[in-house]
Amino acid sequence: MNDFTLYIISIILCLYILLTCADNNETTVDSIAIAKPHAKVCGDIRVTLFELRRGFDAHALSSCEISLGSVTYAPMHSLINANTTISIRFPYLREVYGYMLLGYSSMRSFSSMFPRLSIIHGRDLYHGYSLIVMDNFLLDNLGLTSLINIRRGNIIIARNAQLCYAESLRWNDIMETKKNQVIARQNRDNCAFCPTCPSACWSPTQCQQRCSPNCPGNCLSETVCCPEQCVGGCHYTNTTSTSNLICNACRNMRIYSTGICVQKCPENMLKAGGSLCVTRQECTSFFLGTGYILEEINECVLSCPSGFNRVTGSRCTRCTSSPENNYCNGACREKHIRSIGDFQSLKYCSRVHTLNIYNIETVGSSGNNFLETFTAFNSLEQIDHEFTIHNVKIFSTLSIFSQLRRIGITSNASMTIEENEFLTELWPSTQQRPIIQGSLNIVRNARLCLKHIINFINYTTTREKELQVTRDTRNEYANGYLASCESSFLKITIDKIRSLTARVSVAIPKELFLRSSGTAEHLRRPFLSVYYKTTRTKNETHFEATNSRKWSRVVEKVHYNPSPHGASFTMSAQLTTLSGDEWYAVYASITSNLNTIGLFSPIAYFRTLQRQPEPILNLRGESLSHSTIELVWQPPSKPNGLIKTYLIYYAPMEDRLPINNSNFLCLMKDRWRSEETVQLNHLNLTQSSRCGRPKSRISHANTNNDDETDDENEQNTNIDQVVTDLSILEYQLINSVSQRKDPLFIRPELKDTIINDLDHYFEDKSSAFNDNYKSDSQEQPVVEHKPHIDQYNQSVSDTKIIIDNLKEAQMYMFQVYACHDISKQALSEACSLNGIILAVRTKPGDPSRDLVRNVQLIAPIEDSDLITTNTKSLTYQISWLEPLQPNGLVYFYIIYIGQNSNNGPKEERCVGHDINSVNVTLSPRTTYRLKIITYTIARLNNEYGDREHINGEQHSLNSTDLYFEVIFTTKDLASNELARQNRLLVFILMIGLTSLLLLFLIGALLYYYKYGRSDTKASISKNPNYELYTPDRWEIDKDSVTLDKLIGHGHFGQVYQGVLKLQDGTLKACAIKLRTTHPTDLLQEASIMKQFRCYHVIQLYGICSRIRPPYVVMELMVNGDLKNYLYRHRPSELNPNSPTLSESAMIQLALDVADGMYYLSDQKFVHRDLAARNCLVNVNHTCKVGDFGLTRDIYETDYYRRGGRSFLPIRWMAPESLRDGRFDTISDVWSFGVLLWEIATLAEQPYQGYGNEEVVHYVRYGNITLERPPNCPEILHKLMRACWTFAPGDRISFRSIVDELVPFENEDFHLNAYYHTQSNPSSATVLLDSNNNDEKDLLLADDNDSEQH
Repeated sequence: MNDFTLYIISIILCLYILLTCADNNETTVDSIAIAKPHAKVCGDIRVTLFELRRGFDAHALSSCEISLGSVTYAPMHSLINANTTISIRFPYLREVYGYMLLGYSSMRSFSSMFPRLSIIHGRDLYHGYSLIVMDNFLLDNLGLTSLINIRRGNIIIARNAQLCYAESLRWNDIMETKKNQVIARQNRDNCAFCPTCPSACWSPTQCQQRCSPNCPGNCLSETVCCPEQCVGGCHYTNTTSTSNLICNACRNMRIYSTGICVQKCPENMLKAGGSLCVTRQECTSFFLGTGYILEEINECVLSCPSGFNRVTGSRCTRCTSSPENNYCNGACREKHIRSIGDFQSLKYCSRVHTLNIYNIETVGSSGNNFLETFTAFNSLEQIDHEFTIHNVKIFSTLSIFSQLRRIGITSNASMTIEENEFLTELWPSTQQRPIIQGSLNIVRNARLCLKHIINFINYTTTREKELQVTRDTRNEYANGYLASCESSFLKITIDKIRSLTARVSVAIPKELFLRSSGTAEHLRRPFLSVYYKTTRTKNETHFEATNSRKWSRVVEKVHYNPSPHGASFTMSAQLTTLSGDEWYAVYASITSNLNTIGLFSPIAYFRTLQRQPEPILNLRGESLSHSTIELVWQPPSKPNGLIKTYLIYYAPMEDRLPINNSNFLCLMKDRWRSEETVQLNHLNLTQSSRCGRPKSRISHANTNNDDETDDENEQNTNIDQVVTDLSILEYQLINSVSQRKDPLFIRPELKDTIINDLDHYFEDKSSAFNDNYKSDSQEQPVVEHKPHIDQYNQSVSDTKIIIDNLKEAQMYMFQVYACHDISKQALSEACSLNGIILAVRTKPGDPSRDLVRNVQLIAPIEDSDLITTNTKSLTYQISWLEPLQPNGLVYFYIIYIGQNSNNGPKEERCVGHDINSVNVTLSPRTTYRLKIITYTIARLNNEYGDREHINGEQHSLNSTDLYFEVIFTTKDLASNELARQNRLLVFILMIGLTSLLLLFLIGALLYYYKYGRSDTKASISKNPNYELYTPDRWEIDKDSVTLDKLIGHGHFGQVYQGVLKLQDGTLKACAIKLRTTHPTDLLQEASIMKQFRCYHVIQLYGICSRIRPPYVVMELMVNGDLKNYLYRHRPSELNPNSPTLSESAMIQLALDVADGMYYLSDQKFVHRDLAARNCLVNVNHTCKVGDFGLTRDIYETDYYRRGGRSFLPIRWMAPESLRDGRFDTISDVWSFGVLLWEIATLAEQPYQGYGNEEVVHYVRYGNITLERPPNCPEILHKLMRACWTFAPGDRISFRSIVDELVPFENEDFHLNAYYHTQSNPSSATVLLDSNNNDEKDLLLADDNDSEQH
């Protein structure tokens, strides 16, 4: 019987399990997780300029399935032939353990390069980022269709000018760590709509894969989850769904030979790459044929790491570093640590020569795992020469150097500990401390108490008698000036706790403040500081080692007022502007300038009372259809309690015209035709199914975790920092892919002194310090809950709502309140004081709702009295009725009427919304097409998408849903009237032909008198200084000039190489310029050049002004302009060993130009367009200043036209020129500095990556300067900085520039330079030419900076 009962129970349980599985919509495979066995494993994959030039073996890496390192694809296509990278593909690569860097390529999509990439682990990050996609100038879409999981690190997608759809992706579904950030900036921002996908897409035809919420980032499809031990999804072993599922990657470890996913490797196997388990035999071959065994740590590696030696076979043994083996062949000699990632370089070093750790900033909770990182110090036992820790904000103790036993082996050794803000102790007494030989210097460590330093010195001197301790190390003010260094404790009590305020009372013993005399006259005058901050753990320490949630402080001066019988007195401090319903930590401390008392209390905790929450944040709305609107917002920054409900009030708004004037309203039609579509009320939703408008930063911290919420708020307040992060990241990225030797290093200015007199400091600052917290410190009275809108209302607990059943094309006003528990409190107490208001319009209904009704064409009455002999046209009246239910308010009507032919006359009229008829004059017996278009707010916003159809000339009767259209024929006139009109038409034609003949004869005579005769004058109109050009001694005969070959051309003219026959019959090579349009510009330049006689300024030979077009004959510069000359000296892909410019050649070019500008400044001439394109190089490689105004034709992209104004070389212009239109010799000096930068970079474009508007905005206010180019001579960089001082009066003169460069002169310069003809420097002359038209174009007002051109 018992067996039968058990049998029945088993059947019931089986049926229950089957029913439960049937109800589940998702399929989850819980069998043993298996990945592909014997996968092809690679290390780092780098495809950069240097790999391609050395010969990149694409075939060897194309079979990789796992990269245990990082992937860098940055071929720098601007410098190489793009065809060399077409065949590079990684078709089998599924997982990357480090980061992915895709930049500086001409790829249009990465879909064919990484078709199977599914997971990026992010174990190694690139400056905190696991996916970097930057500066791919042709990239249309990402195409990483298989990528469904990024386990660690931030994402940055920036400066891809053609990239679409990146903002449409649900990055929150891909990132495993939700606190990480996605930065999308300066990509194409007008194509985030996915054409073939319902929501997110990688490309126009490739949708983003979605996983079930039960298995995010680990699925085969939306309904099929992969085994739990898988990560990054799975796939079938073959194309049929009946085969087994194979993991793309394992969550923890993978046995290499079988592919089974396990928690950790078996004891008899080695760990490889942190995720694979291999045997010793497999280790020697699985890294594409190589591999080494680290016996000591039981790992398999690609190569023996630093600190290990390769021994017989494939084994690596630890190297014992010592001076005899040069510290393991230099691997452990000098270690300079600048980042947390650099700690790993010490992992296997037991002894180093020098260890310097400096300038490591604090990281937040989302940063590196310190405990894992600090294990790199476990091997370090001895530092022989120098040990420095400077400005390191992650060390609160040096106990992490747990195995360090000795610092210094000679008396010249040193240990320096300085400016470490959060260091509170050296080595604890419970830990064995190192012995120091040499000198000890410990200064400016704000929280390191002197007693810890003295204890450490005493411990060391008992073992090393000759320790040299600096004077400042023992100074009680040099360290610990922000610490509580006494062992006594104050007693505090907290009372009068409100929602905004609380009082902290401190009992102070009187003996702490009196001298031995015991009188108040010898009071130490201490100051009381009360520290407080919010807490969630109630496990705070007095001094934090991070920058998150710093202690706030209230400072009070102690006034000694002893009680009659007690030995202590009480002081109180008021805490204000607290948050409601929040836990706070608080403690008190005392400081003095005479004795660092450092008395402090234990940390106490209290909770404020609840009060009304703050208003919600970032309310946004979007119309989903003609009857629904979605609202999304963020919780209040100060909820002052648990937010349980959000109240939403809403009501329709009455539409009204912006102005009650039909003439002004009709002007909107022209703007509507020319402007692009403007989408209103965009909604940016991280988890939305729609594509949002691009943002500079997208935060995905979308959980209820308080720490993550704080991180998100902090990120939102630092969005402007993204610009700086991008520029720094780009600089470092270029360094990494081009192997530069000058990595970017930013070192903050350090203060040399500290404030010793805290007494006066707090006397001056304490009152102002506390005043900042007195505002809004009073409890606010409860205000009655009165929303502005109360026609409809709804309530939700989430931060979004979809409201339906709304009217079409109707503007609605919404007001949203955040509330606590409204079931237990009145609305006036539970809800925020103010509700945030937003107006959103629903989408319009069918366009046919805008059609006018009852259109009538009323013909004129046939009456003999009305139709006279002068009648030649008919007047029709067109009338209509307004639409019955239009999509919004009617602004105006447009009436199009014209003959139904392509070349017939057409008429357009605009009438106001209150006019329903017009009179038109038409020709008799003619077919006309009539259109009446109703312009509602929906059409003005291009909701119908009919702008191109309406603006076009095509005729279609299939648009009856968009506007009213009809074709009709007018009545005929009497036959005699038609005959008379025919005779009149013939007469008018004869008169017209006669008039045209007379005009032609008059024009021919004028042309003869102006151009046919040998006139001696040619007009000049561009410059007021050359109103009329008169031939003079520079005039030469055209027959003496022979044009040989074309050496340059632009839109408006050409430059020829030719020969000039001089008066004595000799021939001289020359350059001949001519312009086919605007020849007066050429004569203007020639007139300028007549006055110059300088070896380093282009020389004029003569002018042929009596011909059309005129010639200007000048000195021939065989090597062309300096910009092309520099281009030609760049290393090329075809000839990488071609000669480039040496430093001495660069300096000589700069010296030649400086001498020419020195001469021009002495001649009181302002060039105003000094750049490499305006300097020319002759056959001897001498550079000369020239081309006074004509290079704008050839180098059009170097100039910027704002609106319809003149071209401006803004990237070479000084701040005062951009700001005030001021041009003088000093502004030419700024341009000379940019020319030096061009020389050093071999003619790169200044401010590469910045738009013209950005350059104007940043330069004129001194917010941006060019960085020092790589391989730039020091003297040129020094002169650049001297030329780029923001204040014009502080800039260097051209004479001084030549003084600096003359030591580098060549023989040609010494013999011919203007500089050597001057005994004393000329006084600088400032010329203001503010009347020139170009200067007027420079007055760019601030309010125009945001204009789009």
